[in-house]
Amino acid sequence: MSDLFLLSEVRLRLTMIGVRALLRREGDLIFRAQEPSSVQTLLRRARGSVRVVGSADEAGLTDVFWRPDEMPQPRSLLRDLVKRLRG
Repeated sequence: MSDLFLLSEVRLRLTMIGVRALLRREGDLIFRAQEPSSVQTLLRRARGSVRVVGSADEAGLTDVFWRPDEMPQPRSLLRDLVKRLRG
């Protein structure tokens, strides 16, 4: 499957669970979500640490940080996220 299709699927499925943005900052992936518990559930067996930081902002979004033990290559990261999102 091409990376473009994987990226599109990740974006669509993240939107369906209330994630409005996904950012990469240094060693963290940051999910900006309406329901942080949905992101915690998504990452429950992920290697690394998952933590909710702060409280909801004026848009109702809360940051959930995932710091993998080792940051995977972009293609591997996409495949891992798709697999988790598909359940």
